[in-house]
Amino acid sequence: MFLAWSLLIAALVVMTIPFPPETRPGPLDASDWMLWFTPYTAFLLVFWRASRLPRGTARRAALVGETAAVLAIVTTRPALGLEGALFVLVAFQLGGEPRGVALAWIAGQSAAMFAILASRFGLDHALSLAAAYLPFQILAWFTAGVVTRESAARDQLARVNAELLATRELLAANSRAAERLRISRELHDVFGHRLAALTLNLEAAARVAPDERARFVDHAHAAAKCLLGEVREVVSHLRRAEPVDVGDALRLMIRHVPCPAIHLDCPVAVSIGDPETAHVVLRCAQEIVTNSIKHSGGGHLRIALRSLATGVEMIASDDGHGACDVREGNGLRGMRERVAALGGSMTVETAERSGFCVRLFVPGAAA
Repeated sequence: MFLAWSLLIAALVVMTIPFPPETRPGPLDASDWMLWFTPYTAFLLVFWRASRLPRGTARRAALVGETAAVLAIVTTRPALGLEGALFVLVAFQLGGEPRGVALAWIAGQSAAMFAILASRFGLDHALSLAAAYLPFQILAWFTAGVVTRESAARDQLARVNAELLATRELLAANSRAAERLRISRELHDVFGHRLAALTLNLEAAARVAPDERARFVDHAHAAAKCLLGEVREVVSHLRRAEPVDVGDALRLMIRHVPCPAIHLDCPVAVSIGDPETAHVVLRCAQEIVTNSIKHSGGGHLRIALRSLATGVEMIASDDGHGACDVREGNGLRGMRERVAALGGSMTVETAERSGFCVRLFVPGAAA
């Protein structure tokens, strides 16, 4: 949008440059300048509004208003046609439209200006201005298209990066859990079996050994039992899955998302003992971020994560344009299925121009 406002300033400068040999018809009074100033003010207001609208019908209607305002300016007595420089701004805002629509729009507004100027000042004046502004309009439209495509590529790269970071965290947690399970099985199968056999042998030896050896056999028996208990304790500890720090994973996931600005409200560490529960929470957060980038049109997304005694609660809301009703696509439907599979719940709240809010609860005590 900085480039669009820069073009507006450049257009203002161009409009102040004298254009000989044509002169404004005179005499001009205050009412004539008021007729010039009124559509010009309307153009600025509509331009300001259009710069804050997402692509769609409302934004196209605003662009129609901008074109009409410029043509209205050109028809006033003080205008010499230099006001056609404002068409460059309109062309820049057409960068996100299909090529055929944008080029037809540029050609149509240029032809309309040419007709007005030809009726007022003649063909030479009209042709010189139309030929001068047309290349600048095409250049502005092409530049805006490049900027739009680069912005979309950055957003896509940010989404992919967020998905990779979340997936890496889950894979690391699952890998550690699998390794611990493998070690626990090895300890149980090897050392547990051997120590149990040792205990049985020592018990047999204690029964048949001479009286002077009984005390030592009893000590060995007690030591073997203690060692066996320690091995079992280690096995039990290793079987417990390592908690996943969901808070840290979320921070990694949103770190490189340029727009919307994501505000994360959660404790320093939110650890979930069950890897499957952590996987569902992260995948839902990832889907919420992706939907906000693609559909909300807002500038801010707030995600609140809370660790409760009975599970984990997440509330995500944005300041986008919202919707009159909720039509669940693959993303929302997948989130609901993931949460329901763990016995959780999910609700969606939205209204037109009131943003989008998702509340979900996944049972399971946090670590």
